[in-house]
Amino acid sequence: LTEDETTLVQDLVSQRWQAKKDRDFDGADQIRDDLYSRYDVAINDILKLWSVGGAFGAEGGPTGKQVGTYTRRGGLGELTEDDVE
Repeated sequence: LTEDETTLVQDLVSQRWQAKKDRDFDGADQIRDDLYSRYDVAINDILKLWSVGGAFGAEGGPTGKQVGTYTRRGGLGELTEDDVE
């Protein structure tokens, strides 16, 4: 993306976040779909990241945990597979 396109994408992502906050889920979905069709931008709401092509990598954002690793609420420890089942 060019610098101008990156700025536009970030603005649209912010508008989408506001639409979700306002419970305008149809509007938020429309912005998500437009970003994907126009710029091949995927949004990961859990990690709060957007990416061209949807490559978010194996790391789970700022915590550094791998995607799919469960952590107790409040970060008090790791859950085992037995805990999850």
